[in-house]
Amino acid sequence: MIDKFTVGTTLVRPMEVRDFERINELRSDSQIAKGTGLNLVSSEYSVPTFTRELQLSDTYAIVVDEQVQGAIILNEVVGEFGDVDKSRKELSYYLNPVLWSRGIMTQTLGELFKRIGETQTETVQAEVFSENVKSTALLHRLGFTKLATLVDPFALKEKVIYELSLQKK
Repeated sequence: MIDKFTVGTTLVRPMEVRDFERINELRSDSQIAKGTGLNLVSSEYSVPTFTRELQLSDTYAIVVDEQVQGAIILNEVVGEFGDVDKSRKELSYYLNPVLWSRGIMTQTLGELFKRIGETQTETVQAEVFSENVKSTALLHRLGFTKLATLVDPFALKEKVIYELSLQKK
């Protein structure tokens, strides 16, 4: 887990249990739910579930004007032999739609990737529904390359898997 940092006026810090209410509100936004696939999940989102997610991944809050406005989640990836591959992470992210197209996610992820490039992580993967043009453009701006296209078995929609190789110092 990376320590907190700022990019311009945006603070990125480790997510905390106290962020649950705001995160639940953001996850309920129809545009976020559609882009992330959360609209396909019917189970109740609860504090225990949120707490478990925080324990299982590197989860960061994106704070703008002293309010949590989004999240970045870096999940572990299973390696070839069933163990955790510490050289790879899977990326998920979302941002309050009122803040879209302001460069916040581009700048925030760019800085985070510089910082995690100094850890054991060598590559980051992300999956995006093909119809999610803004997210696809974000990944391209950040230098991700396309690995594969497939159909999501739950959404029955096409999605693309992208990968970014981190520069080691």
